[in-house]
Amino acid sequence: MSPSAAPTPSDPAEPGSPSASLVTWEAWREPGIGGSARTDLSTLEALRLLNEVRCFGRIPLLLIGHPLRRGDLGVLVEHGARIGLAMRLAPGGDALTAFHTESLRDAGLQRVAFDADARPWPALLQEVAGARAQGLGVHVTMRVDPASQARLPELGQELERAGVHVWTLAFPTESGVPMLRGAGLDAALLQVARLAAELSMQVEVAGAPQVHRVLQEAGLPADLLAVAPADGVGLLHVRADGVLQPSAALALGVGDARQDDLVDAFRESPALGALRDPERLGGKCRFCEYAGTCGGSRARAWAFTGDALRAPDPAGGYLPADTAATYTAEPPAAAPPARPAAAGSG
Repeated sequence: MSPSAAPTPSDPAEPGSPSASLVTWEAWREPGIGGSARTDLSTLEALRLLNEVRCFGRIPLLLIGHPLRRGDLGVLVEHGARIGLAMRLAPGGDALTAFHTESLRDAGLQRVAFDADARPWPALLQEVAGARAQGLGVHVTMRVDPASQARLPELGQELERAGVHVWTLAFPTESGVPMLRGAGLDAALLQVARLAAELSMQVEVAGAPQVHRVLQEAGLPADLLAVAPADGVGLLHVRADGVLQPSAALALGVGDARQDDLVDAFRESPALGALRDPERLGGKCRFCEYAGTCGGSRARAWAFTGDALRAPDPAGGYLPADTAATYTAEPPAAAPPARPAAAGSG
């Protein structure tokens, strides 16, 4: 596909075919120690990527990493908006200035996603105000752990007053960090659900598919909370070097944006097909009645065990009746084994 050839609305996904509802792209990555050569997509490669993302439909494309450091950022945002993508940007820890918000809004940017854990709270509120002043949608992501849980009601009210449109509460999926587990995770999800009922902004949960079960058990509406797309199910991630992954957290290579057609890679990857099939799950998740709606965090299973498919989510404490005699609610304490490199296609 030529980078200048914009897909048309006559490119619908085949009925019943898997289709991404969100694509994230690490638009810029800082070189590692030693100043290794840059491997980011060139402008031409990035334009081709945008066109292929458009073949999924008029979906959001979220630029993450350090996208403000790309000299061609305005060109890419303008092209993406012109062909019908919902262009969004997460500046990471870089400050979003008035110049950025005005120029990117004029180029067609729709939403800015701020990481609340990457900047001081006063700076966050200042950047939120600047983006709102330019008419941009504002999304704030915040990590939920035992230390931050108690402050959620206070912080949520403050973000709502600041005009935030979407608040994503991300439950950690990596190993070696404080996280809520078992009954503590369920209690936190129920707290988030009740908080969402009191707020006018949209509240989204990421990294905790257990929320589906928690809402059902509590008799709460399934649509009370938005749930971020699951790894490789509705989500596809493009790494800075073009490697395709189920998500930024699940570093399992499933293709290469420089060589593969994006839609074909998403639909035909055996690894992604397995992630979408509850029958392929292992451990207690395989026998759980909520396997189809939850299935546990595959990124967290990968981080703790090196097995994204057959291992249960180590943060999940729910025990299906058929497995209660076999499994305990305690997550594995051992360090994860070495994993294969993520650069290959799956």
